[in-house]
Amino acid sequence: MPFVVYTKELLLKQPPGCGIQGGLKMAFVYIRYRIENYKKWKTAFNDAFEMRKKGGEKSYRVFRSSDDPKEMVLLQEWSSIAGARRFINSKAVQQCMARAGVVGKREIFFLKEVPQADQSVH
Repeated sequence: MPFVVYTKELLLKQPPGCGIQGGLKMAFVYIRYRIENYKKWKTAFNDAFEMRKKGGEKSYRVFRSSDDPKEMVLLQEWSSIAGARRFINSKAVQQCMARAGVVGKREIFFLKEVPQADQSVH
């Protein structure tokens, strides 16, 4: 199964009130992939909760494309970029994704949050 990892750290801005608190820069991972079946994927994702937590995941948000329900996006917050890279590249995670029915090429972006602009549209 093709596996693409974008190792260049990208910048991610959050709305006011999210993310950088007390100077701490948060680490995020954005993953986009296709699945065979949502129920199968959801079961495997839930079963991997303790493994993700032990690996350093702090929180996550799951999204499905409004145009294609088999296209998933996962945004995870991690303790560190280095820890996220180790976890994502582990054999256990690759096996878990296979069991979850992840198919085709996966896009993975390792993100580091940046300070917000002084002005906001909110």
